[in-house]
Amino acid sequence: MYFIETWFGIFIVDSELNVVDSKLYSEDVDEIVRLNRDFDWSYVKGFDAEPAPLDLEREFRLNLWGRYEERYRSLLHEVGHQVCEGDVEVSLEDRGEDVIRAVETLDKFDKSINLLGESVKEWALSHNVGDVGSGEEIAQDILDGEISESSFKSSVVYQEVKRVSEQLMSLKMARDSVLSYIEREMMGFAPNLTKVCGPVIGGRLISLAGGLKKLALMPSGTIQVLGAEKALFRHLKDGSEPPKHGVIFQHELIRNTHWSKRGKLARTLASKIALASRIDYFSGEDKSKTLLEDLEKRKKEVLQ
Repeated sequence: MYFIETWFGIFIVDSELNVVDSKLYSEDVDEIVRLNRDFDWSYVKGFDAEPAPLDLEREFRLNLWGRYEERYRSLLHEVGHQVCEGDVEVSLEDRGEDVIRAVETLDKFDKSINLLGESVKEWALSHNVGDVGSGEEIAQDILDGEISESSFKSSVVYQEVKRVSEQLMSLKMARDSVLSYIEREMMGFAPNLTKVCGPVIGGRLISLAGGLKKLALMPSGTIQVLGAEKALFRHLKDGSEPPKHGVIFQHELIRNTHWSKRGKLARTLASKIALASRIDYFSGEDKSKTLLEDLEKRKKEVLQ
């Protein structure tokens, strides 16, 4: 089951968006504002529910408002005004949205850079330029003059490869700029998460969860397999081995460890990520030193 939080209540739904249960807030504005700031996690835990995927949540919200418009419409403006007074939370959500978009943009840049890099390398090798590294390295060597026109069988082809190389390196510069933005934003609004798992993995987890708040409310077991939805679906469908980790595999703690130890370390890392995201969202204190020390201690226990 899934839970969907709105400003006027919490809904428990199944995979087909049927409402299993709901907790509608009273029509007292102060009480609604308080409940919007202090999520009732105990209510959700009673149903063993997880945050709804973004597509389900959007569909639910589109069909939801009409049912409750008459009852809550008159309160919307006043609730919105009071919530905006606590603009720290609003700011966190806005910055989370920006990080989500930046991570999505970074992925698109990476895909384009990889495709162009492959093209540059294949083109160069077809002219017997030699095994001269990755596509990006070849492009940079062409632009630096390390690989000259005489290295190619045709000057026309060389000029075309050079133009593609210019586009490739331009994309790389833009990609690096987006990466720098992600690093700055993540350190600004999710410092504990950033220090525990890095800005890119942290940003990717926020993107997959649908925001810092949703990540903070997720159990560590769900965080552990975020990004491995296809493997999890195969496991549920045909009984294949369940995934041990999702996007957190990119973390050096998991990636550089023998496969037999990865499951234990993935659970540990996911639990620290869960704690870090909750601290970032609910208190903002810097507890990263303690989290990293605990992570290092557990790493030594597992690897000894």
